[in-house]
Amino acid sequence: MATYTDLNANFKMSATDQSCTTVGIETVKNSLERLLMTGKGEVPFNREYGTTLKSLLFETNLDPSDICNYLYIDITTWEPRVRLNPADIEISRIDRNSFLVSCVFTVIGVNGNPQTITKVISNG
Repeated sequence: MATYTDLNANFKMSATDQSCTTVGIETVKNSLERLLMTGKGEVPFNREYGTTLKSLLFETNLDPSDICNYLYIDITTWEPRVRLNPADIEISRIDRNSFLVSCVFTVIGVNGNPQTITKVISNG
């Protein structure tokens, strides 16, 4: 069984506090959340990292299944620890400036149930 460790996004820096790290499924979920919230071109030394979601916010003629396919490619490119299918991704438009993204995935190498992550993606 794989053990993944990462910094917790809400960590407190203290010598005795062990809550600054996350382990296992939470680590992968945190990484996936960061990926979803990052648009391509936002990371200075890796302009390819991120998703196309923010750049698609103002596109009015795109079919939701096309957006799911773009997102599937981005996730499988940048988060190799997850297993999912394009059908496991749902996207709905909240308003002109935001999407609601829901993704069901499993973590490779970790015994467990499918996980769900839901995020609002907006240009702001």
